[in-house]
Amino acid sequence: MDLTGEETAMSVAKDERGRSWGRRAVVAAAVVLSSVVVVPRAAATSSSLSEFRPCEPNPAAWCATLSVPERWDAAATTGMVHLNVVKRAATGPGGATKGVLLADAGGPRGGSAGALRGSWYEQFTKRVRDAFDIVAIDERESGIVCQGPQLSAALPLAPEVGTFDALVADNVRYAASCRPAALKTIDSLDRARDLDALRRGLGVDAVGFFGVSYGTVTGQALAELFPGTIRAMVLDSPQYPRLSTQDYLVTAAAGAEDVARGFAGWCAAHQDDQPEQGSCRSLARVIGTGRVTAERVVVHLRRLLTLAEAGVLVDDRGGTVTADALSAAFFGLLHPQDLPFHLGERADALAGLRARQREDVANRLVAEPESDTQTLLRCNDFYDRSVTTYGQWLSLWHRGRAVAPTVRTSSWHWTWMRACVGTDLGRWRPLPFPVAVPLLVTSMRYDSVTPWTWARRLASDASAPLITYDGFGHGAYDATIWYEPGRHCVAHPVEGFLLDGVEPADTRCQGATAVPGS
Repeated sequence: MDLTGEETAMSVAKDERGRSWGRRAVVAAAVVLSSVVVVPRAAATSSSLSEFRPCEPNPAAWCATLSVPERWDAAATTGMVHLNVVKRAATGPGGATKGVLLADAGGPRGGSAGALRGSWYEQFTKRVRDAFDIVAIDERESGIVCQGPQLSAALPLAPEVGTFDALVADNVRYAASCRPAALKTIDSLDRARDLDALRRGLGVDAVGFFGVSYGTVTGQALAELFPGTIRAMVLDSPQYPRLSTQDYLVTAAAGAEDVARGFAGWCAAHQDDQPEQGSCRSLARVIGTGRVTAERVVVHLRRLLTLAEAGVLVDDRGGTVTADALSAAFFGLLHPQDLPFHLGERADALAGLRARQREDVANRLVAEPESDTQTLLRCNDFYDRSVTTYGQWLSLWHRGRAVAPTVRTSSWHWTWMRACVGTDLGRWRPLPFPVAVPLLVTSMRYDSVTPWTWARRLASDASAPLITYDGFGHGAYDATIWYEPGRHCVAHPVEGFLLDGVEPADTRCQGATAVPGS
């Protein structure tokens, strides 16, 4: 395998779109700086944007404050929320020739402005930084304080009838703890309304939008509410909020299984490589003699899961490896993106696992209470209250296992979604993506946080092109990805779409960690 970056990226055009939506791409970026401040209701509840001033201690960024109603559906009777805004002015000689690009870094954690003020800005390619003022706001969930759920992250992934009632009670306690109570119902529709208020404050009729990961949920809400204000939208590694809670978790489990199988395919293809190149040699030797196929790797991984579920799997230091830890292992393949050596390290770790006699399992640790508003937003965006009983939750677990026999479930999605069970959270039911909004979808091929199937489904729904980076990671458009051919293969159509309105064909970009036949 060539790791020098000299290999050319493979781009496979699946259709002949190549169309232009014929409008100048304008980019407006909203970036978060610090905590949201909630103040008592003022006489005027309309939104307003303060004057931009150089940020401290980074004068290369510009800071302002956006004031919006605490509750958009009750603007006349609630207070105001003051959101920090960050702008990175266009660096080209002509200034912001393409306008404003609104940006959402995902999370959700309420930190897009701080991210843009810092290193996230470097992930935008030079052509985009030259042509656009990139702006982002401090998402409103930063202004809420909730005493986080303690049991959801502490309990084993597999449902237990003896702990279900305690789990529900803890979830209800969590939802009731959020302050101010007026912000308890926040969802991505509220975030989208904040972004549109920012657009109005910037004095532009239309903007571009770039969102990655959870920021794609906000982008889809923005398209639903304000389709006529978007000149071009790029959604990278998208979430798919149109699924029911049950289908969301089942497809997430299938996505995690896809990543595990992708890893098996990569291992089979690189069992003879040198360790310094990113090799699966150590794991192939443990699996046995003869040529190791992808299917043999999968069989070995499932054997490890069986040992872990029996409580007899240990690592090379003798520490017990639980089934939950094994299920979560493939989330570690996300960063850094498309790095063969990182996959090789994971193969080495798996090669060190072995069986031992069962020993007493240590007492479970319950998480200390801490502030958590991510769960609140996720529940309001994705929880449809269709799973409320232990029987329903157990049935959903078995559905996930049926499509993910190697990893059982997507541990990340399962853990945060079960923190919603039993609460009164959840209200947004998104409409189909408006086909009138110019959309480009990008995705890594193997991504356990936002499965490739979600990107494919969103692109299909919106009749939008899909750029797939064939490799492991989270976030396909990123100027800091080390592998130059893959990086440029994604960046070129994104730049053409945002700057010039050129809609590319569906494209596959060869990465350094591409899996043969994927």
